[in-house]
Amino acid sequence: MKFDLLLPSTLFLISSAGLLLFSKLEDKLEAISSKERLRVRDVVLIVLVMGVMVTIMVVMPERIMQVLLLFSSSSLLFLLTHLIVPKWPLALLTPLAFLLSYFLYWNLILMDLFAVLFVVSAILYISVFFTWKTTLAFAGLLTAMDVIQVFGTRHMVAAAEKMSGLRLPILVVVPMYPSSGYVALGLGDLLLSGLLAIQTTRRWNRRKGLTCCALTAATLMTGEVIALNTTHHFLPATLFISLGWLITLGPTLLIKGSTPKSP
Repeated sequence: MKFDLLLPSTLFLISSAGLLLFSKLEDKLEAISSKERLRVRDVVLIVLVMGVMVTIMVVMPERIMQVLLLFSSSSLLFLLTHLIVPKWPLALLTPLAFLLSYFLYWNLILMDLFAVLFVVSAILYISVFFTWKTTLAFAGLLTAMDVIQVFGTRHMVAAAEKMSGLRLPILVVVPMYPSSGYVALGLGDLLLSGLLAIQTTRRWNRRKGLTCCALTAATLMTGEVIALNTTHHFLPATLFISLGWLITLGPTLLIKGSTPKSP
Protein backbone atom coordinates (compact mmCIF):
# COMPACT_ATOMS: atom_id res chain seq x y z
CA MET A 1 0.00 0.00 0.00
CA LYS A 2 1.28 3.44 -0.94
CA PHE A 3 1.24 6.27 1.58
CA ASP A 4 3.02 9.55 2.14
CA LEU A 5 4.11 11.56 5.15
CA LEU A 6 5.65 14.65 3.55
CA LEU A 7 2.55 16.34 2.11
CA PRO A 8 0.54 16.11 5.37
CA SER A 9 3.62 17.38 7.23
CA THR A 10 3.84 20.28 4.79
CA LEU A 11 0.19 21.14 5.41
CA PHE A 12 0.78 21.03 9.17
CA LEU A 13 3.85 23.27 8.99
CA ILE A 14 2.27 25.88 6.72
CA SER A 15 -1.00 26.15 8.65
CA SER A 16 0.92 26.26 11.96
CA ALA A 17 3.22 28.98 10.60
CA GLY A 18 0.20 31.01 9.50
CA LEU A 19 -1.37 30.61 12.94
CA LEU A 20 1.78 31.68 14.82
CA LEU A 21 2.47 34.63 12.51
CA PHE A 22 -1.12 35.79 12.81
CA SER A 23 -0.79 35.76 16.60
CA LYS A 24 2.21 38.07 16.36
CA LEU A 25 0.78 40.39 13.68
CA GLU A 26 -2.89 40.42 14.69
CA ASP A 27 -2.84 44.01 15.97
CA LYS A 28 -1.34 45.30 12.71
CA LEU A 29 -3.80 43.29 10.66
CA GLU A 30 -6.72 44.59 12.73
CA ALA A 31 -5.56 48.14 12.07
CA ILE A 32 -5.42 47.46 8.34
CA SER A 33 -8.90 45.92 8.33
CA SER A 34 -10.43 48.86 10.25
CA LYS A 35 -12.52 46.30 12.16
CA GLU A 36 -14.45 45.41 8.99
CA ARG A 37 -15.85 41.88 8.88
CA LEU A 38 -17.30 39.73 6.13
CA ARG A 39 -20.97 38.82 6.24
CA VAL A 40 -22.40 35.46 5.24
CA ARG A 41 -23.71 36.89 1.97
CA ASP A 42 -20.21 38.20 1.22
CA VAL A 43 -18.82 34.70 1.76
CA VAL A 44 -21.46 33.20 -0.54
CA LEU A 45 -20.46 35.67 -3.24
CA ILE A 46 -16.74 34.97 -2.75
CA VAL A 47 -17.20 31.21 -3.14
CA LEU A 48 -19.42 31.70 -6.21
CA VAL A 49 -16.76 33.92 -7.78
CA MET A 50 -14.07 31.34 -6.97
CA GLY A 51 -16.12 28.61 -8.63
CA VAL A 52 -16.74 30.73 -11.72
CA MET A 53 -13.04 31.64 -11.94
CA VAL A 54 -12.06 27.97 -11.89
CA THR A 55 -14.37 27.39 -14.87
CA ILE A 56 -13.09 30.48 -16.69
CA MET A 57 -9.49 29.35 -16.24
CA VAL A 58 -10.24 26.17 -18.17
CA VAL A 59 -10.94 28.21 -21.32
CA MET A 60 -8.79 31.26 -20.58
CA PRO A 61 -5.76 31.76 -22.89
CA GLU A 62 -2.60 30.67 -21.13
CA ARG A 63 -0.83 34.02 -21.58
CA ILE A 64 -3.66 35.96 -19.94
CA MET A 65 -3.78 33.46 -17.09
CA GLN A 66 -0.05 33.77 -16.61
CA VAL A 67 -0.16 37.58 -16.45
CA LEU A 68 -3.09 37.63 -14.01
CA LEU A 69 -1.57 35.10 -11.64
CA LEU A 70 1.88 36.70 -11.73
CA PHE A 71 0.34 40.09 -10.94
CA SER A 72 -1.80 38.78 -8.06
CA SER A 73 1.10 36.76 -6.64
CA SER A 74 3.43 39.78 -6.78
CA SER A 75 0.82 41.91 -5.03
CA LEU A 76 0.51 39.38 -2.20
CA LEU A 77 4.27 39.30 -1.75
CA PHE A 78 4.38 43.09 -1.60
CA LEU A 79 1.64 43.17 1.04
CA LEU A 80 3.34 40.51 3.18
CA THR A 81 6.71 42.27 3.07
CA HIS A 82 5.14 45.67 3.72
CA LEU A 83 3.35 44.24 6.74
CA ILE A 84 6.64 43.08 8.25
CA VAL A 85 8.84 45.93 6.96
CA PRO A 86 6.58 49.00 6.49
CA LYS A 87 8.73 50.69 3.88
CA TRP A 88 7.46 50.34 0.34
CA PRO A 89 10.87 50.49 -1.45
CA LEU A 90 12.00 47.47 0.58
CA ALA A 91 8.62 45.77 0.12
CA LEU A 92 9.12 45.93 -3.65
CA LEU A 93 12.20 43.72 -3.43
CA THR A 94 10.35 40.44 -2.83
CA PRO A 95 7.94 40.70 -5.80
CA LEU A 96 10.87 41.82 -7.94
CA ALA A 97 12.90 38.80 -6.83
CA PHE A 98 9.92 36.57 -7.61
CA LEU A 99 9.45 37.90 -11.15
CA LEU A 100 13.16 37.74 -11.93
CA SER A 101 13.33 34.19 -10.62
CA TYR A 102 10.28 33.11 -12.60
CA PHE A 103 11.57 34.42 -15.93
CA LEU A 104 15.33 33.88 -15.51
CA TYR A 105 15.90 30.93 -13.19
CA TRP A 106 12.95 28.82 -12.09
CA ASN A 107 12.89 25.40 -10.50
CA LEU A 108 10.71 23.31 -8.20
CA ILE A 109 12.36 24.57 -5.01
CA LEU A 110 11.77 28.22 -5.93
CA MET A 111 8.23 27.47 -7.05
CA ASP A 112 7.44 25.84 -3.70
CA LEU A 113 9.14 28.64 -1.77
CA PHE A 114 7.12 31.38 -3.42
CA ALA A 115 3.92 29.32 -3.29
CA VAL A 116 4.34 29.04 0.50
CA LEU A 117 4.97 32.79 0.79
CA PHE A 118 1.85 33.51 -1.27
CA VAL A 119 -0.44 31.28 0.73
CA VAL A 120 0.89 32.48 4.11
CA SER A 121 0.30 36.07 2.93
CA ALA A 122 -3.25 35.21 1.92
CA ILE A 123 -3.91 33.40 5.23
CA LEU A 124 -2.78 36.42 7.24
CA TYR A 125 -4.72 39.01 5.27
CA ILE A 126 -8.04 37.21 4.94
CA SER A 127 -8.27 35.68 8.43
CA VAL A 128 -8.82 39.00 10.15
CA PHE A 129 -11.99 39.63 8.10
CA PHE A 130 -13.70 36.41 9.18
CA THR A 131 -15.89 35.74 12.20
CA TRP A 132 -16.73 32.30 13.54
CA LYS A 133 -20.07 32.35 11.70
CA THR A 134 -18.59 33.32 8.35
CA THR A 135 -15.80 30.77 8.78
CA LEU A 136 -18.40 28.01 9.16
CA ALA A 137 -20.19 29.24 6.04
CA PHE A 138 -16.97 29.60 4.04
CA ALA A 139 -15.67 26.14 4.93
CA GLY A 140 -18.96 24.47 4.07
CA LEU A 141 -19.51 26.33 0.80
CA LEU A 142 -15.90 26.02 -0.37
CA THR A 143 -15.90 22.29 0.31
CA ALA A 144 -19.18 21.88 -1.60
CA MET A 145 -17.83 23.90 -4.54
CA ASP A 146 -14.62 21.87 -4.56
CA VAL A 147 -16.50 18.56 -4.58
CA ILE A 148 -18.69 19.74 -7.47
CA GLN A 149 -15.75 21.06 -9.49
CA VAL A 150 -13.71 17.89 -8.94
CA PHE A 151 -16.30 15.13 -9.30
CA GLY A 152 -19.00 16.92 -11.28
CA THR A 153 -17.60 19.37 -13.82
CA ARG A 154 -13.93 18.22 -13.53
CA HIS A 155 -13.00 21.89 -14.05
CA MET A 156 -10.80 21.94 -10.94
CA VAL A 157 -8.69 19.13 -12.37
CA ALA A 158 -8.38 20.79 -15.79
CA ALA A 159 -7.53 24.22 -14.32
CA ALA A 160 -4.88 22.77 -11.98
CA GLU A 161 -3.23 20.85 -14.83
CA LYS A 162 -3.25 23.94 -17.03
CA MET A 163 -1.70 26.20 -14.39
CA SER A 164 0.90 23.62 -13.35
CA GLY A 165 1.87 23.34 -17.01
CA LEU A 166 2.78 27.03 -16.89
CA ARG A 167 4.85 26.29 -13.78
CA LEU A 168 2.93 28.91 -11.84
CA PRO A 169 3.26 28.76 -8.04
CA ILE A 170 -0.33 27.75 -7.37
CA LEU A 171 0.61 24.32 -6.02
CA VAL A 172 3.03 23.07 -3.41
CA VAL A 173 4.76 20.04 -4.92
CA VAL A 174 6.76 17.70 -2.68
CA PRO A 175 8.36 14.28 -3.12
CA MET A 176 6.52 11.46 -1.41
CA TYR A 177 8.01 9.52 1.48
CA PRO A 178 8.26 6.56 1.98
CA SER A 179 6.57 6.04 -1.40
CA SER A 180 8.26 7.32 -4.56
CA GLY A 181 7.09 10.07 -6.88
CA TYR A 182 5.70 13.57 -6.33
CA VAL A 183 2.40 14.83 -4.98
CA ALA A 184 0.84 18.31 -4.97
CA LEU A 185 -1.61 20.36 -2.93
CA GLY A 186 -3.37 23.50 -4.14
CA LEU A 187 -2.96 26.84 -2.39
CA GLY A 188 -6.71 27.04 -1.82
CA ASP A 189 -6.54 23.90 0.31
CA LEU A 190 -3.66 25.32 2.33
CA LEU A 191 -5.52 28.61 2.68
CA LEU A 192 -8.57 26.87 4.13
CA SER A 193 -6.45 24.90 6.58
CA GLY A 194 -4.69 28.03 7.83
CA LEU A 195 -7.94 29.97 8.13
CA LEU A 196 -9.59 27.19 10.15
CA ALA A 197 -6.59 26.93 12.49
CA ILE A 198 -6.56 30.68 13.13
CA GLN A 199 -10.29 30.96 13.72
CA THR A 200 -10.18 27.95 16.05
CA THR A 201 -7.42 29.66 18.01
CA ARG A 202 -9.38 32.90 18.22
CA ARG A 203 -12.49 31.01 19.33
CA TRP A 204 -10.70 28.82 21.90
CA ASN A 205 -6.92 28.91 22.28
CA ARG A 206 -3.64 28.25 20.48
CA ARG A 207 -3.46 24.65 21.67
CA LYS A 208 -6.80 23.94 20.03
CA GLY A 209 -5.61 25.70 16.87
CA LEU A 210 -2.47 23.57 16.67
CA THR A 211 -4.58 20.48 17.28
CA CYS A 212 -6.65 21.56 14.29
CA CYS A 213 -3.46 21.77 12.20
CA ALA A 214 -2.47 18.25 13.24
CA LEU A 215 -5.87 16.67 12.64
CA THR A 216 -6.38 18.31 9.24
CA ALA A 217 -2.97 16.94 8.27
CA ALA A 218 -3.99 13.47 9.49
CA THR A 219 -7.26 13.45 7.56
CA LEU A 220 -5.46 14.75 4.48
CA MET A 221 -3.11 11.77 4.75
CA THR A 222 -6.17 9.50 4.77
CA GLY A 223 -7.43 11.11 1.58
CA GLU A 224 -4.00 10.81 0.04
CA VAL A 225 -3.92 7.08 0.80
CA ILE A 226 -7.22 6.74 -1.05
CA ALA A 227 -5.90 8.71 -4.02
CA LEU A 228 -2.65 6.73 -4.20
CA ASN A 229 -4.26 3.29 -3.97
CA THR A 230 -7.46 3.65 -5.99
CA THR A 231 -8.47 4.99 -9.39
CA HIS A 232 -9.56 8.29 -7.76
CA HIS A 233 -6.24 10.07 -8.23
CA PHE A 234 -7.65 13.59 -7.85
CA LEU A 235 -9.75 14.17 -4.72
CA PRO A 236 -11.11 17.41 -3.19
CA ALA A 237 -8.63 18.05 -0.39
CA THR A 238 -10.98 20.59 1.22
CA LEU A 239 -13.26 17.68 2.09
CA PHE A 240 -10.60 16.03 4.25
CA ILE A 241 -9.40 19.33 5.71
CA SER A 242 -12.95 20.23 6.78
CA LEU A 243 -13.35 16.74 8.23
CA GLY A 244 -10.18 17.19 10.30
CA TRP A 245 -11.55 20.50 11.57
CA LEU A 246 -14.85 18.90 12.56
CA ILE A 247 -12.97 16.15 14.41
CA THR A 248 -11.05 18.89 16.25
CA LEU A 249 -14.24 20.64 17.33
CA GLY A 250 -16.25 17.51 18.15
CA PRO A 251 -14.95 16.75 21.66
CA THR A 252 -15.00 20.42 22.65
CA LEU A 253 -18.57 20.97 21.53
CA LEU A 254 -19.75 17.78 23.23
CA ILE A 255 -18.11 18.48 26.58
CA LYS A 256 -20.69 20.15 28.79
CA GLY A 257 -19.52 23.46 30.12
CA SER A 258 -16.86 24.07 27.45
CA THR A 259 -16.77 27.84 27.11
CA PRO A 260 -15.23 29.32 23.99
CA LYS A 261 -13.91 32.82 23.67
CA SER A 262 -16.36 35.38 22.40
CA PRO A 263 -16.54 35.40 18.56
